[in-house]
Parts: sequence; C-alpha cells; structure tokens
Amino acid sequence: MKARAWLLAALVVSSGFAGCGRNEKLPRVSLRKNIVRPVADSQLREAPYRIAIAGMSSPSHATETYGPIMDYFTKKLGHPTRILLAHSYADLNKMVGSGEAIGAFVCSGGYVDGRAQFGMELVAAPTFHGEATYYCHIIVPEGSEANKLRDLQGKRFAFTDRDSNTGCQMPAYQVLKMGYRPESFFAKLIYTRNHDLAIAAVRDGIVDGAAVDNLIYEVAGRRDPRLTRETKVIASYGPCASPPVVVHPSAPKEFKDSFKKVLLTMHLDPDGRRLLKSIAADRFVEIQDSAYDSIRVMRRETKAWTNRSRHGDR
Repeated sequence: MKARAWLLAALVVSSGFAGCGRNEKLPRVSLRKNIVRPVADSQLREAPYRIAIAGMSSPSHATETYGPIMDYFTKKLGHPTRILLAHSYADLNKMVGSGEAIGAFVCSGGYVDGRAQFGMELVAAPTFHGEATYYCHIIVPEGSEANKLRDLQGKRFAFTDRDSNTGCQMPAYQVLKMGYRPESFFAKLIYTRNHDLAIAAVRDGIVDGAAVDNLIYEVAGRRDPRLTRETKVIASYGPCASPPVVVHPSAPKEFKDSFKKVLLTMHLDPDGRRLLKSIAADRFVEIQDSAYDSIRVMRRETKAWTNRSRHGDR
C-alpha cells in the first residue's frame, strides 16, 4: 500500500520536476516562445559546459546515470561539464534553443522538432544491439488478457510526455490509424512524465497498459527485475532512429568536433564502455538527418491531435 501511495503521489508531482546534478543550483528556463540565442561566451570559457537531458527515467536515476557521463566529458574535453535536467522534452529544446545548454541528449521526436524550430544539430546517436534504432513497447500487467493494443480500448492507459516519440507519439499514431483519438479510445489517459513511472504504474495496477521506450524498459528490468517480471510486452512499434546527442547551432566548431570525437571513441576505453553499458548502448556512431524522416511523417499525422491535447481541447 505504501508503494502504491508513493507512486500515485509521484504521478501527481512528476510534472513539476526540475532536478540538478552534483548539488549545483541550475538556472530556470523561461517558458516563453522559444527564441534562438547564441551560446554565451562565458559558457565556453569560465562556466561549465551545460548538457541537457530530459527525465525519461526517474530524476534520481537520470542523475545517477548521467552524472558519471558528465565527469567523463569533463576529463576528455578538459573543461567542466554539468547536467541540466529538463521538466519535459519541450523544455529541453528551449534550453538548447535559448543557449542555456550547449548540447543535449534528446528524444528522437525532440530532435525533429528542434531541427525545424532552430536548426538543432546532430552530433551522434547510440547503437543498441548493433543498430542505431529503438522501439515503442506497449506493456500490460503480467496477468492481463490483452495481447494487442486494440484490446486496451476502454482501459486505463499511460503515456509519458506529449512530445515523447515512444512514450506518446508512436502509440497515438496507431490509435489514430484505428479511427479514434486516444482520449476516446482509452477510458482514462494519464501522463507520467517518465518511462520508469509508466512501467511502475502498470506493475502496480494503476493503469492497464502503457507505452514505453524499449531501451528504458530493458534497463529498468536490470535495476529491478520485478518491473519486467510483473509486466509483459504485447506489441512493439518501430524501428525508429535512436535518440541522438545534439548541439546548439551556434556552438563553435572546435567544441562540436571535440564533443563528437569523445562520443565516437567512448567504446575504445574501459571507462567509456562501462558508461555506455549504463545506458544499454554499444557505442555512438555518426547519423544522418534523413534517418529521422519516418518520425517526421508520423508527427505530421499526429500534429492536429497533439495540439488539441496540449491545449486541453478534449
């Protein structure tokens, strides 16, 4: 009962999350219309390089995982590097577009949006099991009789973030193709803000199903085998190009080149391989913008629904 109460509370407050790494007090980001600004000169000299990440997993796990990666960047780049944790995927793009962050680990859909909005630039993408791709998993409790997405019609369902590719856009696209809006297809639809909470919500019976990133589902199962033992995958959609690492378009070429070199060579040393394993990745590779075209097509198809949903037009 205590675990269930904690999860319910977390689902209520998760949208207000704004964390920081290494006890550093980080700047708040304006929610005004995104205006692209150059990366401040001070960030390139005196201040740490700020690399933004979104809370795809829990805030504590994100800091635990990416803190050591930032330490690795500090060592390899010869310049202090710090985490900026974003409220959401949209806020992460604002951090990069405003120049608060010089780079970021972004969702694939977030990259597509950032590229269109202000020229967000690709640096590299991780490979998983030998491929620079990932999938959307539809998961249900282990004892559920559902064996496909349509079986969840009239049930309670969890998305993660409205801008998440695997946690919202891909399953919404499937529902829209059936001729329904997600709000009418599911009896109740909640947004958990991160994939860990979506998995836990399914396990604890708070919802009847959820859409999650297959990679986070895999890592979550390693940390807590009950999460995957007490849930099951009934459908997978994809593949889509991996969530990339990006930089601000005005970042100096010297930084871009050095940052790319660090990422592309991580798998060549023991510390780098250990850190890659912590995010279930094999290595980072160069990737072309065209790899994300399938996501662009899907997001065009879901754009009208996303806009109505974001503004509460149900």
